[in-house]
Amino acid sequence: MLPTISVVYLLTQIPVCFLQETTVLSPTHLVEPTQIPLYRPKLIIFETDHLLWPFWVDYTNVIPPFKKDEHGNVTDQRGLVLKPYPDVPLILKKLKEANHTLAVAARADYREATETLLRYFDLRQFFKYVVIQSCSKRFHFEDLKEQSGVELEDMLFFDPEARNILTAQRVGISSILCSHGMNLKALDKGLSQFAQLKRKGSL
Repeated sequence: MLPTISVVYLLTQIPVCFLQETTVLSPTHLVEPTQIPLYRPKLIIFETDHLLWPFWVDYTNVIPPFKKDEHGNVTDQRGLVLKPYPDVPLILKKLKEANHTLAVAARADYREATETLLRYFDLRQFFKYVVIQSCSKRFHFEDLKEQSGVELEDMLFFDPEARNILTAQRVGISSILCSHGMNLKALDKGLSQFAQLKRKGSL
């Protein structure tokens, strides 16, 4: 049995970690991991709408242009206050500190609005690659493969839509459906699944 180490220490000191599954998804409730996986993804990819933040950037839920005031509050054209999902900043920060390479693959018609929110939410700094195109995820993955040099089987993908998860699985990418946005439980599941598939030789 491997010794347990705090999650924060694992994320910042060793190549990859597991976060023990918990129903409390606040960053203040990180718990002890149960094991250290043997494999880590070379590229971790995130959708934006309904994954990093809880709305569509297409005039369905919010209306661009967006503004950020001197207090850091982000609002849309109507004055609606916008925020990312609670766990997202911590997840991205810790993955980056653990030397994971992160990317955005957003299926969006409003590229400028999406890029603005990434900056206003202070998330853009965590991503080495950003692909925003209103086309099939297959083209997003091909673009990221070309930019990064990472093979598809070495990628891990998070998305809130089943159609995109199916596309990822068809091209050999380990993927996690996040129907309620990105959180610590989804991260745990994704890292665990990737390591398990690699051990079994399924990727």
